[in-house]
Amino acid sequence: MNLAYTFKDESLLKTALTHPSLSKDKAYTSYQKLEFLGDNVLNLILAETLYAEFPDFNEGKLSQIQSNLARTHTLSKIAVSMGLDAAMILDRGEEATGGRTNEKNLEDCLEALIAAVYLDSDYQTTKELFLPYWQPFISNRDYAFRRDAKSLLQEWSQKNKLGIPKYILQSETGLAHNKIFTVTVGLEGYEEAMASGSSIKKAEVEAAQNFMKLNGIESE
Repeated sequence: MNLAYTFKDESLLKTALTHPSLSKDKAYTSYQKLEFLGDNVLNLILAETLYAEFPDFNEGKLSQIQSNLARTHTLSKIAVSMGLDAAMILDRGEEATGGRTNEKNLEDCLEALIAAVYLDSDYQTTKELFLPYWQPFISNRDYAFRRDAKSLLQEWSQKNKLGIPKYILQSETGLAHNKIFTVTVGLEGYEEAMASGSSIKKAEVEAAQNFMKLNGIESE
């Protein structure tokens, strides 16, 4: 794993790398609780960085950039660049079904790793260690400023006089510290799409992306 950090408490690293598929094995503790903390630490790192980087942008524009930098695809690419795909600890079933290339697994593991470093050190150390992995995405203005799938879908639907896509929260599962939200999105005359995420916003963005892919919709 490509991480220039030595853990004082190596059990934190083991937990951060352990997929929930092993949660029934008493020898392992999965990364789910760490993932919750890491998601929030990452959002603070990104919010603080973007606030300083783009002083003239309003909160809407900053939120749009943050959404691009914190989306599943971005985190999974960073996780692979760090070697987390090879380092994750999975059970045989998850391994056999492609768990190491599953973008959600990679996202969750990276968030857990951020939390593990934060607990083992402090906020500033965590920021200095992980922010460089995001800098290429921040510097790539086309990527950072790209509108998210939810915005693109709404623009496309209104342009084609189809109204506003309807998002419905289908389920909310998990413990309070580790909720998973499942959302569907639909437009009359098109096949409905579904997605899950650690927040309703993330689930809606992923659902919009799935909807566009499922229905062959392309948008500028």
